[in-house]
Amino acid sequence: MKNRLWKNISMLLVIILIGTMFVGCQETAKDEEQAVDKTQEAVQEKPQEEKEEVKTTRTITDQRGLEIEVPLEIERLVLLPMPLPSIVYSIVGNGESVIGMHPTSMIAVERSILAEMAPEMLKADTGFAAKGKGFDVNIEELLKLNPQVVVQWGHVPEVIEKMEAAGLTVLVIEVRTGDSQENFEEWIRIIGELFGKEERAIELSRLQRDIIEGVKESVAKFEEADRPEVFFFFNEELRTTGGNTHHNFWLETSGGVNVARDLEGWKNVDMEQILKWNPEIIFVSNFTDIMPQDILENRIEGQDWSQVEAVKSGRVYKIPEGVYRWEPPNAERALLLQWAAQKYFPQEFAALNMIEIVTDFYKKFFERNISEEEAKKILHFEHNYR
Repeated sequence: MKNRLWKNISMLLVIILIGTMFVGCQETAKDEEQAVDKTQEAVQEKPQEEKEEVKTTRTITDQRGLEIEVPLEIERLVLLPMPLPSIVYSIVGNGESVIGMHPTSMIAVERSILAEMAPEMLKADTGFAAKGKGFDVNIEELLKLNPQVVVQWGHVPEVIEKMEAAGLTVLVIEVRTGDSQENFEEWIRIIGELFGKEERAIELSRLQRDIIEGVKESVAKFEEADRPEVFFFFNEELRTTGGNTHHNFWLETSGGVNVARDLEGWKNVDMEQILKWNPEIIFVSNFTDIMPQDILENRIEGQDWSQVEAVKSGRVYKIPEGVYRWEPPNAERALLLQWAAQKYFPQEFAALNMIEIVTDFYKKFFERNISEEEAKKILHFEHNYR
């Protein structure tokens, strides 16, 4: 009897123990299941969180002071300001994103070394620019290009308004008076930020500033009375630059005296006025096909240059042209100041070898080894080193 009682108690204890273990297993399984569920939820939620954090745009402040949202990856860019295709190349290293440019920009690309360095730019469209209307555009043709961003000059607000009304994203750069280097560095900043190449943009700005400061120091010793008077020949209509312009900046910073400095902005003059000024040096623009010989040999109909001092002494020169015309703001503008200083003061700057300077600049900044003949072509050597 007693044994049977202990046997029953033992069996009861075993049943209780098994029941407790079963409940414990269930709780453990439940806890594990909940942990797995939470892990799966976290895994499922993580890609969603990461997806929300991926940036597809960046914000750039243009020269209107407006914050403009642009795509992170620029693949379809239209440029109205004429120097900008060369500046894009200078910062990005190619022209693959440039799908449209001003026709005058294309003329420069086709005849310059940029056609070899960035042949893809030759495919850019120019038909959207309204012919004979400066920087106006044909909206229908421009929209066909489906640009992500259009860069435009600030002095055509009605065109900007028209483009923005059509849904286009427009970045604006300005032509400003005063310190043209400071303004040019703003252009560089905007293009650098547009492509996420801020460091490259800073490098170009620093390099230019260093060269320009070097020229300033070199010509500082010359009093104004000892500086040659220079006339800038823009075209056959005798258009020239007055004071407080970019052109006046480099004409005078490099050591010359602009005979038209008292004029406001850009003006057309006549031969009578030029004879009164009687400049010692004439620089001929790359926006005209006129060459120094056309002036030196009096080939321009209706104009007599024979009595001008610069013609008598043979000091008429064509502005160099590299990846772009050197005279407007451009990637090589600092080299222009060195070149002009040598033309003003040939004896003082006799040791300045412009061929070496150009080839070194292209190697250092563009990572391109150009030949001596290519450097001579950039410098219009046959016309400027007689």
